[in-house]
Amino acid sequence: MSISYTHETRPVPWSHSVRGDRSVRRLKQDKYIADLAMMLKVAAEGEMYGGPISVYLSFDFKNAKTEIVISPSIMPNLRIKRPDVDNLAKMVLEAIEKSGIVKDDAQVAYLRAEKVE
Repeated sequence: MSISYTHETRPVPWSHSVRGDRSVRRLKQDKYIADLAMMLKVAAEGEMYGGPISVYLSFDFKNAKTEIVISPSIMPNLRIKRPDVDNLAKMVLEAIEKSGIVKDDAQVAYLRAEKVE
């Protein structure tokens, strides 16, 4: 069974940047995460997954919403141990930017990443 949820608010990016007022930005991130986590818990109706999962995300800035679909993975050989796949992807994206292939890794509009054993 899949969990589907549309978060009807403008997407908020994670930022480690030192520009601007860090405490205000961190409060905004914390509130977004807390609100989204609460709504996902409601949408899940007690559903929990113990194995690998697939996550589909669609960030719509024009209509200020995020679509989320979480489902059990159909690929049993996916790795569910550390390191986190998002942190692995961030390293590659940073390298792509530093190589000069793109000016900014924000140009990446679609990303699919997986960990396999």
